[in-house]
Amino acid sequence: MSIRQLPEDVASKIKSSAAITSLNRVVCGLLKNSLDASSAKVRIRLDYLRGSCTVEDDGLGIEPREFRDDGGLGKLHHTSRFPPSPRIHGGRGEFLASVASLSLLSLTSHHHRYRSQSFLSLHDSKVLIRQLPAPVEQRLETFSHGTRVSVHALFGSMPVRVKHQAAIMSTRAGVDKEWGHLVKEIVALLLAWPSEVSVFLSETSAPRELRLKSPATTDAVTRTSRLFVQASLADHEDSASWVPVSASARHVRIKGCISSSPVATRRSQIISLGIRPMLNDYDSNILYEAVNDVFRNSSFGVADEGEVDRTDQAGPRTKPRRCLERWPMFYLQVTLPSADMQ
Repeated sequence: MSIRQLPEDVASKIKSSAAITSLNRVVCGLLKNSLDASSAKVRIRLDYLRGSCTVEDDGLGIEPREFRDDGGLGKLHHTSRFPPSPRIHGGRGEFLASVASLSLLSLTSHHHRYRSQSFLSLHDSKVLIRQLPAPVEQRLETFSHGTRVSVHALFGSMPVRVKHQAAIMSTRAGVDKEWGHLVKEIVALLLAWPSEVSVFLSETSAPRELRLKSPATTDAVTRTSRLFVQASLADHEDSASWVPVSASARHVRIKGCISSSPVATRRSQIISLGIRPMLNDYDSNILYEAVNDVFRNSSFGVADEGEVDRTDQAGPRTKPRRCLERWPMFYLQVTLPSADMQ
């Protein structure tokens, strides 16, 4: 049997499934789009069991012409964010097209300079419905202008992926774990973003909701301590323990804050490269390891109480011991002033 090239739609789906690995990845990608659109408020609803989510924002919106057949909305390698910039997340024109190839995607937008709203629905990268203007039932519900994107049946055309996701989400513990990861990713995005943003997050399979709001101030201590408390990454009692830190060299600058109160896990640690979070999902990121090594080799998390050491002839003394709560909480933002962080 001869070797043949895969059909274009099959190759596209394989590539998309490698880039879009979870519902959390979709939600964070849509939130990045909202941030790029100058949104101040974002509402996120998701259902882990059904592989669905809706993200609605009050951003600038998408111009109606992009919804037309000759527009670029939802098409691979089409973007309004070119050339790329370290101050925005988009620029490659791949995300929406990738999601549309793996799900049923519906998009409504009301550009702030236009009166009408527009609607587009795609499934497996094919346009199902295109409506200009959008009918009443498809119009924005919460904001006077902005964009709403709904994703349903993510990976629905990939039975193996559906089975894998169903196995993970079949237990409350699995949903709780995914929710925790998502909350931390959203906190990381808000910390790195320079503007004030409010996010309302809700989940229906195990009903819960959360409000996150980044302060308007640029002070790292205030922003980090408040967001960490809102996300239950830190206790309110630890608010006073945060101290600002900074360092710089010829080609790199680091600023952020660290809490002097040790904790039992490394969950409350975030590093970003400019506006882009670099999470430590598998505890293998070399930057996180370098920071933690500094604290591991210091007296951080060492208590004075412990066994009594009676070998000292001058009298008994306590032998310091390292507590279980020995990890630092921190947020560090790394910037490369002379380089393109794309």
